[in-house]
Order: sequence, then structure tokens, then C-alpha cells
Amino acid sequence: MQAFFKGENFNNAGSGPSLESYLDFLNTVKNGEDLSTLINNQFDASRTAINALNNSFSEQITTNNNAMLSAFEELQANVVLLKSDMFSALSIAVEFNSGDGD
Repeated sequence: MQAFFKGENFNNAGSGPSLESYLDFLNTVKNGEDLSTLINNQFDASRTAINALNNSFSEQITTNNNAMLSAFEELQANVVLLKSDMFSALSIAVEFNSGDGD
């Protein structure tokens, strides 16, 4: 997801236009810091929290569920940055309509 955000091509074959570069072009700032930097930092924090988990999530929950909850909270923090702040900066309206059969 972070590679997509940064516009990195598959197999490290370079990079192209990205959501990150567009946010920088728009000079999007949140709490005095570039939104793209906040998003990238949160990707890194999420990765760090996930890498600290046991490979067996079942065992992780049994032995130390707080670490699992912490990793979940780090991921959720980036959801807010991406879905709320970035969408707002890009003037994208999110519709939460649910129709029959959803």
C-alpha cells in the first residue's frame, strides 16, 4: 500500500506520479506537518507494530493481546489519514450509502 501511495513501480523498476507527490503539490498540511509525511510515517509505525507480532496471530492474542491491539490501532490511524484527510485534500467525497442486498 505504501509503495502504491509513493508511486513505486513493480519490481523496483522506478517510480511515477503518486498520491504522495500530488499531496505535496497541493501543499497539504495537517497540524503543521505535510500530510504525505504523516501518512508515510504512519505506514512505518504500522509496519513496526506488525513486525513485532508473533507469526501466529492466535498465539499472539493468547499470550499478549495488547500488542495485537496496538498494531490494529496503528493501522487504523492510517485509515483516518488516508480516508478522511487525504480524500478531503483531493476533494473526493466518500458516500456511505447501502442499498438492498449489500
